[in-house]
Amino acid sequence: MSGDHNTDPQYLMRPQPDPVSIAAPIVSGQGESEVLERIVLDLAELAAAGAGAGLLTSATLVALEVVALSKRISITECEVFTNKVLINGVLHKDLLFKFAAITQPLATDLSLTGSDCTFILAETLDLVIDCPFGACVPVPGACPGDTCLVQNACVEAEKELLIDTDGDGVPDQFEEKVCILLQVQTIRNQAVSITPATIIPGPVVPTCPPNPCPSQVGLPSSVFITRQPGVFRG
Repeated sequence: MSGDHNTDPQYLMRPQPDPVSIAAPIVSGQGESEVLERIVLDLAELAAAGAGAGLLTSATLVALEVVALSKRISITECEVFTNKVLINGVLHKDLLFKFAAITQPLATDLSLTGSDCTFILAETLDLVIDCPFGACVPVPGACPGDTCLVQNACVEAEKELLIDTDGDGVPDQFEEKVCILLQVQTIRNQAVSITPATIIPGPVVPTCPPNPCPSQVGLPSSVFITRQPGVFRG
């Protein structure tokens, strides 16, 4: 029999099976988009809320610094339209604010190593924000009925600012800008025709590794000792 069964006369004379149709997932489209989220807070209202909840000692504290501890994106909805995908999600932010009283203790009240050192006694307030967002991502080739797959949803860039709007030297507003990157694919089950194979391949016979094996290079050869019949070691 020839090595190529498609040209073998006996193979050509056999009745060929009819093609069958199966559903196979394919990528019908992909795209990406960026969403800019802007968060603005009144710091006096934040201090009053912190004091009311018992987390700050006074509602008159002023903000010194804000630190972004963590951020996370969760997708709540993904719907496919013609050549576009509608995405809804939530931006989860954990922010740590440092508040302090305007009137601070004198430097002489605290022993410092260096005479030119200064200090500020501050309180901290942890604020967790859930900010909903929506985006329409262009996805050429997408059609209603396709499955939406969000490949990536992350915070690509962020910036936190304490803003002094009235110029008195005390920040009274917090502003944050967050750039969210969204990358999506749409998946479609498409019918594909295939012809079943008529020849079942035989079992694969494992081949021995080349001699010597790499792991045996440099090992000493085996030595066999022939003993006389009836002679045993005591």
